[in-house]
Amino acid sequence: MNSPLDHAQLTDAMLQLPPQPISTDVLREKYLKDGESTVEELYDRVARALASVEQPELQARYEQEFRRNLDAGAIGAGRIMSAAGTGIQATLINCFVQPVGDCIQGVDDDGYPGIYEALREAAETMRRGGGVGYDFSRIRPKGARVKGTASTASGPCSYINVFDQSCATVESAGSRRGAQMGVLRIDHPDVLEFITAKRTPGRWNNFNVSARDRCLHRGGATRCRLGSGASGRTRGRTQTARRQTAC
Repeated sequence: MNSPLDHAQLTDAMLQLPPQPISTDVLREKYLKDGESTVEELYDRVARALASVEQPELQARYEQEFRRNLDAGAIGAGRIMSAAGTGIQATLINCFVQPVGDCIQGVDDDGYPGIYEALREAAETMRRGGGVGYDFSRIRPKGARVKGTASTASGPCSYINVFDQSCATVESAGSRRGAQMGVLRIDHPDVLEFITAKRTPGRWNNFNVSARDRCLHRGGATRCRLGSGASGRTRGRTQTARRQTAC
């Protein structure tokens, strides 16, 4: 059975590289806080913060262990390294999944939060520094009938515009621009608009988007029926849409 390496062995085994100008710039812009000027001071802050949740008599021991691990290359995620020990109201988790239902407010019939409730929750997550991912597939397609208001639906892509602008407006904790991921099932009727939307300059600048594939692959293409969603009718015949991811 392998025995654990001590701190000296781990440190000696690491390839020591001189600091690069771009690394120093990123360190100062994203991670160093007031009063900090070196990566060692950053490690001290993070190790102290991580150990602070332990029993008082164990905190000094765990702080040393966390500090050794940081020296050995066990670097925490970006939110941890930026926010831990700063006292600001920020999350230490990088990424969150935000459910989005097929209604405006409250919850839909399946218990998912309405579109503007999801928008509010996502704004709070981004304000505290977290990135947010959404699956917009539950939103009925553009042109579908909305019985309750005798109107027609505008479709998920129009609502993604709203989420994109919210992200651009909300200032994230720790000088970090908001980050979002949008997903739509490839058999959603609006998927063709979705996968080509970012070809329009300036649209969805605060999103990465991806079509989620639940169909049969044939020869590098995906064949599926694009249903109308609300009525169950098929929009056109079977269509072939190449799997696309717009970044």
